[in-house]
Amino acid sequence: MEQQEFLNALNFPAFTVKDGKIVQANLPALQHNIEVGTPITAYIHTGMQEYEELSSGKLCLGLRINNIPCNACVTCVDDRHLFCLETEFAEPEFRAFSLAAQHLREPLSGAMYGAELLLSELEENTAAKEKLARLNKHLYRLLRTVTNMSDAALYRTQQLQRQELVDITAIAREVFEKAANLAQKAERVLEYKLPKNSIFSLADRQKLERGILNMISNALKYSPADSAVLAELKCSNNRLYFTVENAIKQSISDNPFSRYLREPGIECCENGIGLGMTIVQSVATTHNGTVLLEQTKKNTVRITLAITVQTSNSLMFRSPVLYPTDYAGGLDTALLELCDILPDNLFADSE
Repeated sequence: MEQQEFLNALNFPAFTVKDGKIVQANLPALQHNIEVGTPITAYIHTGMQEYEELSSGKLCLGLRINNIPCNACVTCVDDRHLFCLETEFAEPEFRAFSLAAQHLREPLSGAMYGAELLLSELEENTAAKEKLARLNKHLYRLLRTVTNMSDAALYRTQQLQRQELVDITAIAREVFEKAANLAQKAERVLEYKLPKNSIFSLADRQKLERGILNMISNALKYSPADSAVLAELKCSNNRLYFTVENAIKQSISDNPFSRYLREPGIECCENGIGLGMTIVQSVATTHNGTVLLEQTKKNTVRITLAITVQTSNSLMFRSPVLYPTDYAGGLDTALLELCDILPDNLFADSE
């Protein structure tokens, strides 16, 4: 009874599953034609393998209800799974983010261009250059937020997919190496493991890199300075698992995939607005995968991006119109995604 009262208090679709069947649902879920007694397998679209293995933490997977795709955050609660759906209720927020980002991008571009010009003229003025580097770093941070605001809706709608056959191991190696080198300059440690062999799969390289960098950025940002962040790529049963683990001291009791929906001022502003996690979630959906967030027995937090290995025997051609736009505007993407934890002097270069 208490569980049903809790569900009814939620203003978004939510239901619980026990022994593979829906046993309780709140009014918003019932209005979305979620039927009590239905096997959950009838709704799961992506992430079935991860769901079957779920025993703790939070899993973001894809559902299809009335032939409409949506995401769900699944939490283990005793012997049940609590499903919280993200459907059309989130779209107005994303459209507002995109519109705000559109108006912010022009003045921000002008400010960054002005900072670049000033940096090029201050080669002999060390003190002034240090102050301007600090300003430039904050402009990078603002650009990252604006970019996430503008792209979150686009990523969720799965528009502009540019998948090609790529070496996933090589991509992970490049991202991990670059992130580890930047982390070292911030007196942080990023250790990583990779498969010895190449793994080829269809993937949107830019989205995949961005998702991995977001995971690493969050881990480095919230972990203690004297701890190591562990990143790993594993392959098992036609699934690729990008895992990032750290000693973060942050509760995962809320829904980290919908942090942008909270009221301002309720939580610490250091947690951001959560669009980075939304992008990671969207990257998983693009690649027929899931995202798992769990607290380990070692009191660390582990996030796993799982995607499906897909290959093609036919030759793949890419039309020039399908080349990805540079969301970083010509800047180093790793520098942009990790800017929160990097020292000011890395932003003193005018090039």
